[in-house]
Formats: sequence, structure tokens, C-alpha cells
Amino acid sequence: MPYNFEPTVHHRRLVLVGLLSFACFGCGADQYQLRLKESAAYYKYLDNIEQNVAPKWFNGIVESLRVPKQFVHIPAPVPVKKEDGTEELPAVDPRQPDFMNLVFPAAGLMGAWEAPFTVPLADGSTEVCKGYIYVLSNYWSFPGDDALKFGDQMVQLVGDALDDPIPNDKLENPIIESHPKKGTYIPEATYSVFEFHPKAIKLKTAEREATVNYTFTMYRKMNNGDIQGIILLAIPESVSSQEKIPERTAMMLDHFQITRTPPKDKGTSGPATAAPAAGF
Repeated sequence: MPYNFEPTVHHRRLVLVGLLSFACFGCGADQYQLRLKESAAYYKYLDNIEQNVAPKWFNGIVESLRVPKQFVHIPAPVPVKKEDGTEELPAVDPRQPDFMNLVFPAAGLMGAWEAPFTVPLADGSTEVCKGYIYVLSNYWSFPGDDALKFGDQMVQLVGDALDDPIPNDKLENPIIESHPKKGTYIPEATYSVFEFHPKAIKLKTAEREATVNYTFTMYRKMNNGDIQGIILLAIPESVSSQEKIPERTAMMLDHFQITRTPPKDKGTSGPATAAPAAGF
């Protein structure tokens, strides 16, 4: 004899609770999978950074800078103690450019980096040439309303050294870039960008003299209050795409942070500095 089951209100409630529990479990599983996916994307993002840029560098004024991985920091000159107990800096600052007639204000040069690149020459041979990154700031000078003047003067300084001054219209209306792009994990910053025409630089090695075209690009960080932060790249023009300079430069700009707090004593000119390296 067949068994006729007639669900009661109690049974319906049990079934409803079960269905709701299953549905909630499904929602939880979906959320869990979504979080796993987001975590995987985030760790992939972090791994990509570690593979392409160097560890964070800072000096108290520059709060964060991660240069392309192949670049090595050029140490600042260290004061030497004299017989009378006082200290003096060496005659040459190795951070200053020694491959062209360009001298940065000593107090404005925060740091410099270099990297070797193998580049092709016009005669079909190759040469190992260095690329450079310079970080500048008005921290010790041009306070307050004069902050923007520092950036303009640095653009003019580099333009004069390259015989390639930036026209006033481009100085007043520069290229604007945002780093990082929207949708990443760190706050967006805005840069004004100044690109100079390639410059033929004569480089002397132990064996010969070679002429190599260099590109010069300056990035001025905007909206940083009274403290200006500038990055200048001087890179051989024919660097291999395998060096990933554009991609790694973008990551460097993503992580460039400079203090917004001016020095307490605005009258100081900053730490003592050595003379520039010998140019030509």
C-alpha cells in the first residue's frame, strides 16, 4: 500500500530553512571564490612589481622611490675628517653628470642611479653605455610660492645643457600623465612631462670614443604642495625593449612619494655638498 505523505507546516519550514541555508552557503562560496580571485590578482600585481623595480629607497625627503631593477644607487660623497677635527667633502660629487655639461644645484640633488646598457652603434658594433636617473627637489630652496620656479628652472637647466630649450607654450601646457592608472592598489598621482630631443653624446672608453644618442625625459610631480619632486631619465636611445624601460619607468612613477612638509628652518640651505663631477 503506497504511503501518502502530506507535508505539514512544520515540514515546509524545515525544507525552507534547508533551502535558505543552501542558498546562503552558495552565496558564501561565491564570495569566497571572488576573494580568492582578488587575492590572486593582488599577489600577481605585487610579484610583477618585485620582478621589475628595485627595493624602496628613501632619505627622509624622498619617502619612497623604486627605480627600474637594473639601476644601482650612486652613493653621495662622504665628509672626510681633517687633522684639525673639522670635516670637508671630497672635491667631486659622483652623482653629478660626468658625460655632459650639466650641473644640478647641489642642494636640489636628492639622489642618482646608473645602469649599464649594451647599445648598437652606427658602424654595426655595440658598446656598453650607462643610463642615469636623477631625483631633484626644492626641499632646501624655493619654499612656498617660489616652489614652481624650481621646476621651471630645472626644465630650463636641462634644456640649455642639451641646446634644446622647452618652448614657453609647452612649459605652460606640458604633457600630463597619471600614475598609476586607475583601478590599481595605490593612490593616483599626476606628472607634467617634458621630453627633450635626442642628444648625441660622445663617450670615451678605454679602447675608443663612441657617439651615442641619449633621450632625456623629465617628470615633475604635481599637486604636492610646496615641495616639488622631479625625476630625470637619461637613457641611450637604442636600448633593447627587453630592458623594459617604459614599463619599469611607469612603475617607478607609481611609487614615487616625496614629503609635503618643508624644513622647520626655511633659512637653511641644506646639507653641505661636494662639487660636481668633472664634465666637458
